[in-house]
Amino acid sequence: MAPPALRGLKNMNKPISDKKAILYFIGLMYPVTISASLYYSFKGPSPSFHVRHRNKINIMEKSDDIQKKRRHIVDEVLNAYNCRPTRDTEHVYDKNATFEDPLIFMNGKNPITAMIHGLPILTREFKTDSDKVEHYENAIVIKHNVTFQVGSFYRDSFPCTQYLILNEENDKIIKHVDMWNNKELWEFHNTEKIVKYINGSWISRVLFGIPSGRFFD
Repeated sequence: MAPPALRGLKNMNKPISDKKAILYFIGLMYPVTISASLYYSFKGPSPSFHVRHRNKINIMEKSDDIQKKRRHIVDEVLNAYNCRPTRDTEHVYDKNATFEDPLIFMNGKNPITAMIHGLPILTREFKTDSDKVEHYENAIVIKHNVTFQVGSFYRDSFPCTQYLILNEENDKIIKHVDMWNNKELWEFHNTEKIVKYINGSWISRVLFGIPSGRFFD
């Protein structure tokens, strides 16, 4: 009979199922991916984000209709980031919109809605200042400082850039990228999206959705 310390080795050559292999992989990658993403966002000074492949536009030269639509989107995004969402805030996002920051990736309007209405409940403070808006072809960039506080034990403030990609009608957001410290998001062959998708579309949807009553929206 093998010694007690070695008895568990007899089944080590037994292959594990694909499902378990995926779970093990996610479990191993989770702390590494989140740590790397946060480290990348805050290492070094805050740069100035520059939009590539899109021309900057003078919004005052566009039609009144486009100006009105874009102004509405900016107002509602700032409402969300200042914990004062209205009934219209969630509707500036397309039903298939995505949201991504260094910690989460959300696919679809429902988890985004849960986050919008859950933030005022779960944070003691969440506000912006020094808002600066730039307009591009089918895109809006909002640069500002974001201050947030969770409970009475953690409060922080740092510059952020919101990169909003719009639909052709300029009335819905189809992609929202929140760049903390104005840093473009860390990527590693798209494996980071798997972990951030779990954070965003599963964990955050429950975390924000249940307290706000918007889990099923």
